[in-house]
Amino acid sequence: MNTITQLVPPIKQKASNKLEDSLSKLESSMQQDDVRKLLLIDVLTGGRSKDLVGNLQDLEASTLEISHGIDDLYTKVNIMQPDVLILSVDVLGKIILEQLTQIHERCPLPVIVVAKQYTRSVVKTIVCEGVSSYLVGEVSMERLMVVVDLSIARFAQQQSLIFELQMAKEKLSERKLIERAKGIIMKQKNLSEEDAYLQMRKSAMNQGHPMADLAKRIISVFEMLE
Repeated sequence: MNTITQLVPPIKQKASNKLEDSLSKLESSMQQDDVRKLLLIDVLTGGRSKDLVGNLQDLEASTLEISHGIDDLYTKVNIMQPDVLILSVDVLGKIILEQLTQIHERCPLPVIVVAKQYTRSVVKTIVCEGVSSYLVGEVSMERLMVVVDLSIARFAQQQSLIFELQMAKEKLSERKLIERAKGIIMKQKNLSEEDAYLQMRKSAMNQGHPMADLAKRIISVFEMLE
């Protein structure tokens, strides 16, 4: 039996990549015949969201869910799983921004803010919190349609870039792990670099797992035995 296989226990399968799943969902939501699910959080005082609600309900290829109040936005988003989150507010306050941070970190999606007021000082903050579009005042149905479509498209593009960057970082990290594990095998078994690599590759193929996973286990076992 291969000595690397004896040293390293079987490797469990990786969980599916959340970002990759998110991209798949976005691609599906952008299909021409697909119905977009919109979630409107209406916290505008004085009931001034009536026109906005009507315009959103009239949008083609869309369904609308409405919720009032800003309590636990993350839970609402997580349960309803909308394609786009729309906030109707007087102004973005600290409480809403904190909840947008949580949403952006845990279940990112396109966010559109329709506010009564706008100040330039909030630009950097809202961009960091994942806000795709910020509208002020009354918004026509035609403009809403464009904003929703663009928000979905821009968000998908951003997620794709993030995914590509993440994959590049993961590949670099994997290469470093493999090089370190190869060095351990070379030292422990007095093998050449090529022979150590071939043994690792053979062991990984026998177990049916990527070499990076095997490398992690080799390093982990070596560190425990040190």
